[in-house]
Amino acid sequence: MRNISQRICMATFGLLATFSTVAEEGSALVQQRLKYELAQNLLDARKVDDYHAMRSDIADYVLTPYTDYRAFLVNIGERSIDEVSYFQKQFYTLPFSKRIRAAYLDGLARENDWKTIYRYQLTEPRGETYRCYYYYSQLKPGDKAAAFAGAEKLVLSGKGEVAARA
Repeated sequence: MRNISQRICMATFGLLATFSTVAEEGSALVQQRLKYELAQNLLDARKVDDYHAMRSDIADYVLTPYTDYRAFLVNIGERSIDEVSYFQKQFYTLPFSKRIRAAYLDGLARENDWKTIYRYQLTEPRGETYRCYYYYSQLKPGDKAAAFAGAEKLVLSGKGEVAARA
């Protein structure tokens, strides 16, 4: 009987230790979630510097790369090609890494930075808007023949906003 009591006692202590560890880990996870929510709120308000100041608090949180992505998108049109390429390579396994290119092109177009678009987008992209950016960027360095040929191709395709403006 004493042997069974000892086993029950040991098992109880083992369970308590396990529950204590789980509770501590759960509490830490709750804290990370709350800080992650704060990070999202800061990014909603476009307070990127404040986000970077608190980012170390969520460095180990599984969703932190998504807040990094949101922070990276703020003023993306002012970033260099090297910065964008590095960020894309750093997070290549995550779905948003494939969307960086479009966001960057949109940001550059908002900044009217056609020279950088010309250097960044070396081949004709998919999507009418990005093809427009591509061909317009070729006008600036003087490749008018390619730019006008591309514009003509877009207008004659009879699709979307380009044809509607023609």
